[in-house]
Amino acid sequence: MPALPILIAALALAQPGGDRWSQSIPPGRGPRPPVRVGNNNNAASDYFRVWDSITTQELLALSTACAEVHDLNTLTPERRELLNRHASFVNDLIAATGTTDCDWGVAYDEGWNMLLPHLGTCRQSSRILRADAIRCLREGSMIAAIERIRAMLRLSVHSARDGLLICTLLGVAIGAQATDAAAYLLDTGKVTPAHARMLLAAFREIPRTNFYNISTAIENELAVTLRWLSTECNGDNAGYKFGRLLATFDPSFGSPLNPVYGLNEQQFWAHVDRAARYFQEISKAMLLPDGGARVEELEMELLEYQHGLVAVAVTPPMSRARQALLTLQKRFDAMERRLQDLGRSE
Repeated sequence: MPALPILIAALALAQPGGDRWSQSIPPGRGPRPPVRVGNNNNAASDYFRVWDSITTQELLALSTACAEVHDLNTLTPERRELLNRHASFVNDLIAATGTTDCDWGVAYDEGWNMLLPHLGTCRQSSRILRADAIRCLREGSMIAAIERIRAMLRLSVHSARDGLLICTLLGVAIGAQATDAAAYLLDTGKVTPAHARMLLAAFREIPRTNFYNISTAIENELAVTLRWLSTECNGDNAGYKFGRLLATFDPSFGSPLNPVYGLNEQQFWAHVDRAARYFQEISKAMLLPDGGARVEELEMELLEYQHGLVAVAVTPPMSRARQALLTLQKRFDAMERRLQDLGRSE
């Protein structure tokens, strides 16, 4: 999973519209839950049950329509009718977000081949909740609109539970979307001080320590990679095996002229050790208030191969991830100040 192309895609999740589903999804039910997802007090199993309650085509049609709903002007009669038709789906989705524990059953031992079937549907679910919040606003139910924003915030935390960078960035994207929706409610001038306090409580539910699991994600990316490479890349041609693995994810690594192909086992693992130290340095600097310069310095060193061949191959642009996190932190802080001021205005 930490393969470079997939992690670059992960960074796109922090941008609007970064994970649109293919239009060629076959008909049928929703994504299959991993075998490891249990049924006891686990939000993940609740989510999968909700997604399985309608067909994949219905979910795609609903989420595609909702992706265009940003305000009352974009809530067309057709989109409003579609949301009303799927009211039970939305209510079940809100209920699923209310379960605290969430384990998506990720098979970390499969390394870069692990599957994360929940990512696309989490983003779709966020769009649906946002659109339905605006529908509730249109129908005069501010409390119901706030309930849907609160569900988005809880979904954002659940999305980041896996301790992988792509999951952290999905959580950040959903958190940003929830903040946009809350700002829109406030801008209508219809939010009362009591409503503001409800919204404030929802934002304060988001843990600020290890924001969206970022430190865990960086450390876990390294641990997952090391465990998997230890089984896949060994022997005198360890570098060649590593190069062939990379080529399955990124064709630019397919040339045997790439220097990584010539590494024997000892040389290869020396480069892996250097990559591990790089990840540790990045983890330290990631969320420090003044850590941006250090992250950029490390990335420049990376491009100059100061951290070895393996680090270059498996490391995404961390400065972009850091910026996405810090931007959302600042937006949360500003939103909380705004809600506090309104909540005290009675």
